[in-house]
Amino acid sequence: MSKYYSKINVLDIPDIYKYYDTDFRAILEEKVSF
Repeated sequence: MSKYYSKINVLDIPDIYKYYDTDFRAILEEKVSF
């Protein structure tokens, strides 16, 4: 098993958003914590 495997997360966000779409950014911020 690769050492990077544990760093991959599937976010299940549909690919329907344009670049820098505000709705997409809101969903992304909700799913990803920094």
